[in-house]
Amino acid sequence: MLSDSKILIVDDDLDLASNLRDILSEEGLKVWLADSARAALELCQENTFDLGMIDIRLPDMMGIDLIAELTAMNPRAEYLIVTGYASVDTAIAAVGQKGIIGYHTKPLNMAYVVPFIKQVLERQRAERSARESDRLYRLLAENVADVIWTTDMSLHLTYVSPSVVDLLGYTPEETMAMMVEKMLTPASVEIYKQAAISSQDIMGDIVRKGPMASHRIELELVRKGGSPVWTEILISLLFGPGGHPNGLLGVTRDIAERRRAAEELRALSHRLVQVQEDERRAIARELHDEIGQSLTVLNILLSRASQLASGDVASVLAEARPVVSELISGIRELSLNLRPSMLDDLGLLPTLLWYFQRYTNQTQIHVNFEHVGLQRSFPPDISTAAYRIVQEALTNVARHAHTGEVDVYAWVSNGVLSIKIEDRGNGFDSSSLGVGHSSGLSGMQERARLLGGELTVESSSGKGTCLIAELPYPETATKAKKTRKRTALS
Repeated sequence: MLSDSKILIVDDDLDLASNLRDILSEEGLKVWLADSARAALELCQENTFDLGMIDIRLPDMMGIDLIAELTAMNPRAEYLIVTGYASVDTAIAAVGQKGIIGYHTKPLNMAYVVPFIKQVLERQRAERSARESDRLYRLLAENVADVIWTTDMSLHLTYVSPSVVDLLGYTPEETMAMMVEKMLTPASVEIYKQAAISSQDIMGDIVRKGPMASHRIELELVRKGGSPVWTEILISLLFGPGGHPNGLLGVTRDIAERRRAAEELRALSHRLVQVQEDERRAIARELHDEIGQSLTVLNILLSRASQLASGDVASVLAEARPVVSELISGIRELSLNLRPSMLDDLGLLPTLLWYFQRYTNQTQIHVNFEHVGLQRSFPPDISTAAYRIVQEALTNVARHAHTGEVDVYAWVSNGVLSIKIEDRGNGFDSSSLGVGHSSGLSGMQERARLLGGELTVESSSGKGTCLIAELPYPETATKAKKTRKRTALS
């Protein structure tokens, strides 16, 4: 608002000064008038102003000397010299000194002078706003725990908040003088390079997302004493006059505690999955070895009894035998569903081959299975996760896909076991998956995540579904022959 601006006019030509004051007052500006240097100095003892219009020749002092004294009292003010033609050379020489930004000759052309004054005041207002914003920004930056920093367009640091001392132990000046790679652990240097963090990549990412968006990356920094600390870095664009990008604004946050809590939660979840599998294994063996065998013995005894008995007793025993046989079959099925013992005894590949044959017999859905590198011994948690993911995915195919065929691919490459399950059935709108999506899919994703892997699902209505799981594992397993095998189970 220009109405907040104040103007001081110092001129002994009262008609000219009063006319200018009246015109500027009509524009909503506050104007003070003085007819001498002494009157101006007295007026400024208790008042400040933004722009002074000073006659170059006053009765008691030269205008340029008055400007020097006013500047000492009001350092941020700027001045326009009002001069006659005889003093133009002096006015021109003074421009640029002591806050003097220009001059106007008498008689004043109000059609030019007034817009010029308004333009100067608009610039001053913008500069005051920028200074206030910078003051508030620095007040914020210097009183928060997060490290706030800025760069120019070449990614050279131009500011680092004092909180960097608490995070890294370096002063802002030391930090600004360091190369980025010197502040990173070797692993994070690789992440930094692979992410191609350059001004073009960062800005391209942010521009694609919108001017208020930010680029996020997690890096492990090295403190001054040599200890590492994990940080989250958020980067956004800074904009200069005209709305053009002129640098980057970054916020670096210590996330060591958050990562530690996440690792503890992950370890707990992993342990829960292991406990669940151990319970399944124990129950499956109990069903198979104890209850199953007892029922088998009971069935044999019933068979002998029916041979020895006669009449109604033989008839009842004959009816009891199919019931026991069905119970034995149910117990065996339950044991296999809980956990097939061959997964522990024979490994992943034989178990998958057995499961696909059993699945096809039960659902009449053909399984086309191709695999590379599975003739090896995988760690138990990898074998279990892979089997459970395949089991759950094929169960979903049987329930929802309404198809007669499904393709399963499994291969090993660079320490990662990859599994791809694809059908050409009904499919679904994968964009509708959210927090409340099926527990089966959530369970598969959680199994992959706990092993440091990932599971992705792509699907669309009427075009089938493709699920890909990637499970990293230690390269300590026995190397396998890389022969490609295809099995069609029907």
